[in-house]
Amino acid sequence: MIPQLPNGGTAIFECFDHAMLGSTVPFNAISIETLHPGIAAGDLVAFRMPHSPADTWVKRLIGLPGDSVELVDGKLVINGAVVAAVPVDDYPLLHEKAARLPLVRETLANGRSYSIVPDQPGSAIANLDLTVVPARSLFVLGDNLPNSIDSRSESMFGFVPIVNLIARVTTMEA
Repeated sequence: MIPQLPNGGTAIFECFDHAMLGSTVPFNAISIETLHPGIAAGDLVAFRMPHSPADTWVKRLIGLPGDSVELVDGKLVINGAVVAAVPVDDYPLLHEKAARLPLVRETLANGRSYSIVPDQPGSAIANLDLTVVPARSLFVLGDNLPNSIDSRSESMFGFVPIVNLIARVTTMEA
């Protein structure tokens, strides 16, 4: 999750009640609004991996149920609108003193803003066909797009079921 959550950084999470209690939720009651009031696109969330529930991952929530998501030559498009992206700086890699990654500040339609390492135009993963997020599911992306396993990869990852959400990141420290 570089650059928002650097290696060795610390995050504080707001845990969701159903995740802490290990409760089962009636299938007809599953919705983002009932299980996770206040959660929004742009939040960093912790969740159980869809294909490996024992593993917990942290990614950025990009698409809610019913949203359309696509990547066009590295540019994020949500519900038909290109997400504003402005170059901001470079991020130094800790293990390569001379190497720096370009950073872009994305701002979603809801006003949420965050920095990412963008995909390089023309790369194999810089494009994603128009995808509609199914009911009871979420679409997540890593902030270091060229090196992220996320919802773009159906075979390894795919959509995150809403019931797999564990927590929202509230505070981060380097």
